[in-house]
Amino acid sequence: MDEVNFDWHLTSSFAGQSAELALLDRWWQDPSTTTMVVSGPVGSGKSWLVRQFAHHKDATVVPCRRISVGAQLEKIRATLSLKPTDSESSNTLSGLIAELMEQRSDHKSLLIIDDFNWLLPTGGSTVDEELARLRKTIISRKASSPLKLLFVVEDSSVADTLVAEKPANSGVIQGLEMSSLSLSNAGSLLQGSDPFERFTLMSVSGGLISRVAIFGASDLRRVVVDEVLTPGGALWETGEVPITASLREPRIYFSILEELAAGDRLIAELSPAIHLETGPTSKYLNTLETIGLVERRLPVGAPPLSRNGHWRLKDGFLRFYFRFVFPNKEKIIDGLSPEDLYDSVIAPDLMRGVEIDFQDWATSWTRRSHSFIAPIAGPWWPSVKPDFRRKQSRRTEGLTIVGFDETQITMAGEAIWSNQPMGEEVVRDLRDKRLPLLAGAGYEQEFPPILILFSRAGYTDELKNAARTDESLVLVDVGLEMTREAAQR
Repeated sequence: MDEVNFDWHLTSSFAGQSAELALLDRWWQDPSTTTMVVSGPVGSGKSWLVRQFAHHKDATVVPCRRISVGAQLEKIRATLSLKPTDSESSNTLSGLIAELMEQRSDHKSLLIIDDFNWLLPTGGSTVDEELARLRKTIISRKASSPLKLLFVVEDSSVADTLVAEKPANSGVIQGLEMSSLSLSNAGSLLQGSDPFERFTLMSVSGGLISRVAIFGASDLRRVVVDEVLTPGGALWETGEVPITASLREPRIYFSILEELAAGDRLIAELSPAIHLETGPTSKYLNTLETIGLVERRLPVGAPPLSRNGHWRLKDGFLRFYFRFVFPNKEKIIDGLSPEDLYDSVIAPDLMRGVEIDFQDWATSWTRRSHSFIAPIAGPWWPSVKPDFRRKQSRRTEGLTIVGFDETQITMAGEAIWSNQPMGEEVVRDLRDKRLPLLAGAGYEQEFPPILILFSRAGYTDELKNAARTDESLVLVDVGLEMTREAAQR
């Protein structure tokens, strides 16, 4: 039986990460693997997860701080009651781990190093060399030590380097990347039972557990006014932290995020908006992609090297922050009431931002429920003409969902997040205008393709009547499906 020496006083407050906790429990029981690297952005719940996991185990949790590597290693040695040493190798991270794995060889125990990245030297090649030495140390000593190592990092590239299969890892080092919560695992963090209010809270919070806990404690307006729009509020500066903490020159990055907060952008749209050529813009975007803030999305069916990719700001909270908060901070400081800003600027435009996440939810739902007729499904938009940048014309709107089988289009869909019931005009627009765009792009279609529709506010009586006699029309009960998903804990 394992010894017990770690007791976490907040274990009763833990929620929302049962799948990740179960994965760590399986890792703990598996004798073939020694090390787990938990990665994810600030606020994703890494520290809470590993402390819940350590609860009632023979575990030591070492939180690192932003001090010199040498001073940090010395404090860790003192915390772990390791004797001082003059050995040069023992005063390195890999040397410290080697010493620990040798000393803790009589029974299974757990060492958690939180904010592990502060133990790494500065400079890319130096970091890679230290990580390579650490990998070699862990793999070579695995057979002789029952010590389990759990490293918590923000930088996913550190996790990727440690977990990489070269040289042979053989599963000794594994990785767990933390992601946003879903409706089903947000659980008790969200108050109320209205599925649309809960979805809005999830969207605006970005789904990270620390933010979901804040947004779920009260109604949306109260949380935004008190915690996001008020100087000193819990989330007043949160949107800027990923940039200021990781990158040296924030101004260009802030400009890019402010543009992407209004919606997906082609690089040909983004470059003139921030007054840069496409080459430098591409480099900035690649950096933001590396740290996990943006992603390049392609229309379904497009080749990976397609020039028709849209850039998107991934985090719903960052979209909210850089659309409404960042541009208005000086006005707030100069006296603009947070309540007035919410009521006059945010509330009238809030649904447009939530619709981005709603369309993603609708796409995921379609993939789960209709994979038998459309194994491949996703958004689609037409290619941009070569003279787009010169004319700066508005790009043609595509389709929220297009589904394919091996030979042809079998399905299309639309998802609208508004207070107005969806009417037959949406069906006419899909059949008369948007589906012909696919034909013009060379895609073969099954006639008629199934149309799957998603509407926050339901459907008009005319559209409901049409669906009763038209087998190719599917009207999804969004509230019911969201409630079912939330119940699947």
